[in-house]
Amino acid sequence: MNTPSQKPIQQQMYTRERRGIFRSTEGFDTIARSTGLDSNFIKKALHPACFYDIPTELSARGEKDASMYPKAMHLYRTESGQIVLGTGVYQSADFTGMRSAFFMHNYVIPAERAAEVVQDYPAWLNASFATDYDIEQGMDLPELQNIPLNSDAAPSLSYRVQLAQMNIDEQVYKQLLFAVMASIQGKKKVYVALDVPIETLSYHAVRLIEILYASLPYAYRQQFGFVTFAKEPVSKKGIHLTIMEKGSLRANDKNIEKDYTFDLPSKRINNMDVDWSKQPYIDLAWEHLDHSHVMEDFFQFADRMLADLEPLRQTSIVSYHELTLFEQLLQGQYHEYDKNQVAILRALIGYLTSPDAMVSKKRLNTLFHSLFTREYTQVKQRQIPDPAIVECFRDYDRMNPDAVEKELSGFLIRAINNAYAEQRQDLAFAFYVIAESVPSLRQLFFDTVLQVNFARTLFDPYIQHRFQSMSTVQEILDAIQHWVNHHPQVRSHTAFLEIAKSELTVKLRSESEPVSAVYLIENQLDKLAIQLEKQYGDQDTYFIDQLIYSAQLYLLKELQLEEITLDQLLQIDFLEHGDEIRTWAASFNQQVRSQANVMLAAYQWFHAQHPDESIFEGLSAGEMDRLQQLGRKWVQQDIRPAHFERILMAFYRESNGSMIDYSGLLQFIHHHAANKTMVYEFMNWSEKHRYFTKSRKLHPAYSAAVLAYFKKFDSDAFKNRAYRKQYFDPAGPAMKAVYDKAAIENASVLLRILKKYKKASLLGLILLVAIATIGIIGSGVFSKKAPVQAEQTESTDQTEQSEQPIAPTTPEIELPNMIIHAENVPMKGNKKQSEQTQLVVQFRDLTACEAFEPTTVWVEQPDGTKTDFSKKLKVIHKYSDPATDQPATNAPNDKKTKTDATDLTNTTTDPAGSTDAASYPGQVLIQLGSKVDIPQDSTVIINETKYKLSLPPSTSSGESITP
Repeated sequence: MNTPSQKPIQQQMYTRERRGIFRSTEGFDTIARSTGLDSNFIKKALHPACFYDIPTELSARGEKDASMYPKAMHLYRTESGQIVLGTGVYQSADFTGMRSAFFMHNYVIPAERAAEVVQDYPAWLNASFATDYDIEQGMDLPELQNIPLNSDAAPSLSYRVQLAQMNIDEQVYKQLLFAVMASIQGKKKVYVALDVPIETLSYHAVRLIEILYASLPYAYRQQFGFVTFAKEPVSKKGIHLTIMEKGSLRANDKNIEKDYTFDLPSKRINNMDVDWSKQPYIDLAWEHLDHSHVMEDFFQFADRMLADLEPLRQTSIVSYHELTLFEQLLQGQYHEYDKNQVAILRALIGYLTSPDAMVSKKRLNTLFHSLFTREYTQVKQRQIPDPAIVECFRDYDRMNPDAVEKELSGFLIRAINNAYAEQRQDLAFAFYVIAESVPSLRQLFFDTVLQVNFARTLFDPYIQHRFQSMSTVQEILDAIQHWVNHHPQVRSHTAFLEIAKSELTVKLRSESEPVSAVYLIENQLDKLAIQLEKQYGDQDTYFIDQLIYSAQLYLLKELQLEEITLDQLLQIDFLEHGDEIRTWAASFNQQVRSQANVMLAAYQWFHAQHPDESIFEGLSAGEMDRLQQLGRKWVQQDIRPAHFERILMAFYRESNGSMIDYSGLLQFIHHHAANKTMVYEFMNWSEKHRYFTKSRKLHPAYSAAVLAYFKKFDSDAFKNRAYRKQYFDPAGPAMKAVYDKAAIENASVLLRILKKYKKASLLGLILLVAIATIGIIGSGVFSKKAPVQAEQTESTDQTEQSEQPIAPTTPEIELPNMIIHAENVPMKGNKKQSEQTQLVVQFRDLTACEAFEPTTVWVEQPDGTKTDFSKKLKVIHKYSDPATDQPATNAPNDKKTKTDATDLTNTTTDPAGSTDAASYPGQVLIQLGSKVDIPQDSTVIINETKYKLSLPPSTSSGESITP
């Protein structure tokens, strides 16, 4: 079969002559060349390499014999890929016979033939070179098909013997081979001073280079460049190894301090800090130094294994270390594998990643299978593998799932069993993670594990660990959906359901918005149920229902109602089924029943269009109080007329009456509404509501609360013409009467007098005004001096009387604002005990009376003994209507809710020792629930404030104590 003719090899000769190709005068120049060489190429690529340095040793002794001088052979690659192979020789005389010179002969091998050096390096190193040339024969040299060879026979000595002749032992050779390979891969140069006579230097240099070639893989051979003799270490591009004469490598030479230097005569080697225990390829090269056929088989094997990898891998010494270990394993040598299992398996996978590697690298693929089988055998013997080794098998399975996947699933099951048997849960879960990481392997593995005989021991602890490692409800839901979609058999696995329910509850506890999280659970699981029905035609919803139920159960058992918003409460749509929830809650403890009662009442309160007191039916006092506190928090965010009816329930006092905490309600609107006019709107709206009116009039307590509101919070309201026109004047008759009274009470003294006597004659009015003015001046209102205090020390009184006598006057009696006495009254509805003790607290101010809400009552005897009556007390308010002065009585109130009480600290002592009962229209009866002996000099502690007992009005000779 004919093949295209190869490109020819070109020649070039260079020396000192009377003329040359590029110069017409004498000097060094190219004196002959092949016609295929371009002039620019000669000047740029060949001339810089045409030099020869006379050895110092021969120059020093004045050696004239040119044959004693070493030849300087070089081989390097040009930028365009050609190989330049040449030799420079010393000439004792040039064409003039008067001075020494050198002669250089170069062969230029085309780039297309550069790979021939891989196999032809022995012939190239034994090439025949001219040592002189007569330019009279012409300047054109023939092109050659092959490099001419030297007729001298090659040495028959082994490589080891030849190295010994150069005083190079195993360690030095390994270091030298490593340095050459590292230089080809990197930037460092290798400089070697041989321990041989200068006259034989060129011979031994060529032999050393040939031995190195024999130890270099093919990719290195194609790039290797060298010089067999140089006088000084000079770094040149394309030259990796330079052979030096003795004494040329000086210590501490900064120009070569980072390079590899081998000064063999002085046994000084630099920059070779290498762990020689981890250089398997270098060991292989030395072991088979004289077995070229073994090395050639290895090089061919390596060349095939690296062919589809990136070029840098082909000149990486690590690649050949790996391939050496593979070769050892193929030969059944496991000593290195047992020390570096993960590294070798990882390396193997790296060679099998290319698309056709399973076929083109069949030996490596077979090797990997054998290693997997070896590890599987050990697992069957109850050994626990290193997870990193199992990860290697997992990664191989990703590339070739049909090869080992079934076996790998069994491998993992056995490995997990072994780990559990040794109490190594950490290793067991590491194997689970590996099984999860490949979809096809995961499917096979868990389908196998979910069988009855594996589920309890292998699946249950795994799924609990996985769910516990998750952080949010969403993660749990996604995991549930994944398992149901990929392994539908989990729906009938009881442990999976119980673990999922438990972990959903745990994650709900850490959710910032648990109601929204429960809504998410319901929504996503409902969609999953629909999907399952479409996919499998399965209408069995027990699994989904149980998960949703557990989420709803969390809300009823553990939800902190005080931490959620109204919108979140209204999202709990299962609260629509009140009767079902109550029936369900009845099987739980009191805490759950109470939570359900409050949630249902709250849902009804804010869902009903017109909520009323029926929402409190069935609630205990504590539940009602909690519900109202929640309601106040929610309604305060949006106070407007449309919500007035809903707001009332937050201040409702009892389920059987119609009483509202009027003062608390008005103050609540005042504090939380956007502006105070909302209070006026509410007052006008309330007149038409049954909680606020009685016999076409406002409830007395409500009237008192309205008056107290204006006095305490808004005394200037009636001075604003716009308010009067928009809110007060258009009010209904019942509310208008209270507005008018409030306007009078908050008006100036003079205006109050004028309004009170507005029907008197003009003269009478003038007289009244004059009398009032005189009275005001006489009382000291307009005096610049402060009034004299009523209580002074005896010495002060005597001093002032001596300085300024005062006419004796009868002091005006000032009644106290509040007095307390105890009495026994019949107990209704109790046959065992006919009487109980009650405390009667009497007020001059109806506003203070209405605001007085006893929640805790203690009685302290004169001997210091204290008794608590707070749990059984009942409170009854009795007072007259401020607008009509007609008596009215409130129903008993046993709901001890906190109110914003009017300030009661301004009570005074009755100086005369007697009071008029008509001056105390307001009463609060505190029934203690049993008959108690309370001495007159006892102290009563109400809401943590102390009071002393008095006698009833008109009979009292004692005194009330100011709190």
